[in-house]
Amino acid sequence: RRCTRERSLAMAATRDPLTGLLNRSAMQERLEELMSVSQLGGDPLAVFFADLNNFKALNDTEGHQAGDEVLKSVADALRRAVRPGDLAARVGGDEFVVMVDGGVDPAVVAERLRRAVQRPVTVNGHELVTTASIGFAVNSTIGLTADELLRDADAAMYRAKAGGRDRVEAFTEETRRASVTALQTSSELRRGLE
Repeated sequence: RRCTRERSLAMAATRDPLTGLLNRSAMQERLEELMSVSQLGGDPLAVFFADLNNFKALNDTEGHQAGDEVLKSVADALRRAVRPGDLAARVGGDEFVVMVDGGVDPAVVAERLRRAVQRPVTVNGHELVTTASIGFAVNSTIGLTADELLRDADAAMYRAKAGGRDRVEAFTEETRRASVTALQTSSELRRGLE
């Protein structure tokens, strides 16, 4: 009985209560472990950052319960779309991270994840189709940290959103330059207005 309770507490500390996927802190811990193995000559690691499109509008029009049903459906779809051993996490309201290692084509995996999310869900008698913008990055740079790899996948996801949503975008050096330029421009505009 004590072991079961301890296991339940450990599970609660590492899992998102709504979807059962890894939570943000557990994802970060596992990502750092996988990066360490990869940096020591293991297989390349690909990180996919998915953000649901128009999720706020769904919550506003259908309610939070409908939004929760969609999040659970997306979590199930992601679980089915990855191989055993690959990891999926819910890291924010409608943000998900998938970590895949072992000689796969990340563009193919990203497209599979994008299609998996599009499965229709019936909520309150309405059929809802969710789409996601997905960015991915691969730890191909020596010395890259887990935070940097996640940041790169996130930047690629924002590029996918900017490019029309329901898309997949790979992180490139151009993605980094565009992000830095956008940040600098925003800062300069604020200073100029002051």
